[in-house]
Amino acid sequence: MVEGDVPVVAAGIEPSCYHNESNRMAGIITVSASGANAGYVNYWNMPIFASDCNTVLTKDTNKLDEVFLYHRLRTMQEEIFLMQRGSGQPHVYAKDLEHIIVPVPNMDAQIRFSAFAEQSDKSKFYG
Repeated sequence: MVEGDVPVVAAGIEPSCYHNESNRMAGIITVSASGANAGYVNYWNMPIFASDCNTVLTKDTNKLDEVFLYHRLRTMQEEIFLMQRGSGQPHVYAKDLEHIIVPVPNMDAQIRFSAFAEQSDKSKFYG
């Protein structure tokens, strides 16, 4: 690990440390994979180094806006926390996240919602 300004996203809610290179581009959704916060959904508007987390991308950004998807997953936060398995060190696995069904409105509605959400939490989306 070389000290830098790229957040290392691991099992917690906040970055565990900072590295000098990224392995994921900006605009990525993460779901913490292990520990007390396993299942925590977050969005990163900057490149990150993904470590102990699942990363979520849309298969087709022309059909599903990633900011909309992030907010939809946040509304399902408690359900995702319930996916934790294991007693000593709980985990949420990618294979469990793959089964989440997200209702998808038309793209215009998604974009309007995403624009509203971005304005509501400018620090999350504009650093």
